[in-house]
Amino acid sequence: GRRGVRSGHRGCFLSGLTNEMRCVDAARPGHAGGGRAPGIVPDPAMMNLHGTEQAGQSLPYVWNVMNDMQNVRHDLCADNPRFYALSALAELRGCHVTLQPDTHGAAGVFSGRLIPRRDRYYPLLCPPGRPAVPASLSTLGAPSHRSSQTIPMFDFLSRNRSRWMTLLSVLAALLVLAWWRAQGTPQPMVDAADDKLQCVSYAPFRKPGETPLDPGAMVSEARLREDLSILAARSQCVRTYSVIQGLDKVPEVARSLGMKVLLGVWIGRERDKNDIEIQRAIQLAREYPDTIRGIVVGNEVLLRREQSAQQMAKYIDQVRSAVDVPVTYADVWEFWSENAELARHVSFVTVHILPYWEDHPVGIHAAIDHITGTAERMRQMFNGKDVLIGETGWPSEDRQREAAVASRVNQARFMREFSQAAADHHLNYNFIEGFDQPWKRGQEGAMGGNWGVFDSDGQAKFPATGPVAEDPYWYLGWLGAVVGLAAALGLSRRWKLTERLPQVQVLALGAATGGLLVAELRYGVVWNRNALEWGATVLLGAASLLLVFRVAQLLALGRSDRPDGQGASSLVGLTVPSFNTLWRRRRAHFDALDWLGVCRSFLLFAAAIMTLLLVFDARYRGFPTVLYMLPLLGLAMARLAGLRLAGAVEERVLAAVCVLGSIAFVLIEGFANGQSLTFGATVVVLAAVATDGRFWLPVQDER
Repeated sequence: GRRGVRSGHRGCFLSGLTNEMRCVDAARPGHAGGGRAPGIVPDPAMMNLHGTEQAGQSLPYVWNVMNDMQNVRHDLCADNPRFYALSALAELRGCHVTLQPDTHGAAGVFSGRLIPRRDRYYPLLCPPGRPAVPASLSTLGAPSHRSSQTIPMFDFLSRNRSRWMTLLSVLAALLVLAWWRAQGTPQPMVDAADDKLQCVSYAPFRKPGETPLDPGAMVSEARLREDLSILAARSQCVRTYSVIQGLDKVPEVARSLGMKVLLGVWIGRERDKNDIEIQRAIQLAREYPDTIRGIVVGNEVLLRREQSAQQMAKYIDQVRSAVDVPVTYADVWEFWSENAELARHVSFVTVHILPYWEDHPVGIHAAIDHITGTAERMRQMFNGKDVLIGETGWPSEDRQREAAVASRVNQARFMREFSQAAADHHLNYNFIEGFDQPWKRGQEGAMGGNWGVFDSDGQAKFPATGPVAEDPYWYLGWLGAVVGLAAALGLSRRWKLTERLPQVQVLALGAATGGLLVAELRYGVVWNRNALEWGATVLLGAASLLLVFRVAQLLALGRSDRPDGQGASSLVGLTVPSFNTLWRRRRAHFDALDWLGVCRSFLLFAAAIMTLLLVFDARYRGFPTVLYMLPLLGLAMARLAGLRLAGAVEERVLAAVCVLGSIAFVLIEGFANGQSLTFGATVVVLAAVATDGRFWLPVQDER
């Protein structure tokens, strides 16, 4: 586009600044050696629409493009001149012109129609033996109305395509780095009233592969001693939930460490197992009366609807009549409100108040007031009975539920503010829980396994005083960005990339990719529960990486990489093939555009499946925004580069599912859920970019 018209040649230019196409005769007298016609000022934005290479030929030609860009009028002469539309042709929405004889029979004039061709540029051929254009058209000094016509330009964006791509890639890299740094920025918060919690829930199944659902699982006394020794640093009391699978040794170990126990009796559907639990608990209460503070007969049994209130009253009375320690039953406060008669059978009322898990979740800013207010209502309801908050806490990893955001910082804030509120309001409580429980993720997602004060390795998640950062390992994200940058630098050298802006684009893409891949890995560690989910995450990450790699390759080449001279000389207007097109071709060699088509289709499919899951089975699923940021970046760069991504029926149907599903789950989650809004917006933009925003339009033939 920046080539000058050589001496003895005539050609036409489309000016990016004047929006006009004009013809220049370099052999015009008085302008030897490549002179210019009067009134035409050359500029770098001019794009050459070169005509014949035969010196001395007079080939002025003019396009008259109608406003609807459907008809083209092409005036030319000479024997079969050949020219290529290049970027100007691409700006006309990726169309090419098929010329047919003018039905009006005007000499030297041919009319044509713009036919959609979204995959390649095509040469415009003038049939041989046609008469020359009238002499008036070759007079450049005073061009006729037919020798200069305005052609609609794509607008400012198209003329600054490379700059916009550079801005997007650099901004993406900076945002990724800033996000990671924000994860590691310590957040100030109040200190806890005391570095000791009154009591914490304890289950020993904290190691990978351990689960109480395994009938043969047995906890050793050594493990119990190790765990309780760790918990003793934060509390002098533990609450258990069962007395089988080795947990009957907890009172003995706790006594040796000077700790107290709220002994749990697990009540389920099977009466025989319930009787075994009850009898063993009675024996332990008689053996360790100074260690066992109380016996909790059943945990959320009414919530799970595994026993009736009448049957629970019988179990409680059975235990209470056999021991001298207090006996209680634990359930969420709503079920205590519905079954207030149970209060007559217990020594004290044990209620669970979990702001995160409420039917109408409560955000961290209102969580403490919600707990103290609910506890006060329970006191008033059961006047004369002590009330123990049997479970309260906040998850460190999870999906957002309305305004309730699960995070490490929020968990620390909750624990500290609640301990202060408990002291101020004289509340008795048990904090859930001592250790993270990976086995719960299989049933409850990430939210079930990340309520611990200590992680599954026995390390404290945060201190009792001082600021707390969301991710103490945030620097791994920056390290990933550095690795990505180094990989991009190596690729740019391999591709012999010398132009400054494409270099910056490739390097910035590399840095953003590295940082986002680390974020994807972190998401997988938190949320993936089995080999199937890990396989899906790996496939999604691989497709995203391949897509960005192919986009970077095309940016470096500045053209298609199709072999044997089949590649176009520019990216603008090239079509990324649809899955249907690729399936029909079934060729062995896949070029970069083909791989982009494969990745685009797979990513749309994955996004559509995810949106449907969030609509119909969302309770224990997260919002995987980070998994779709990288493909969104790659597709956005491809679109800015001029590639056409409209797709066929399959892609547009998937995109429509993504959009409709996103709208649905956003409405279900509510507008207070920022994670839902962010993921929904990400999927909608991804669907729009992946189909050029045409997923609601009829699909045209890809020929």
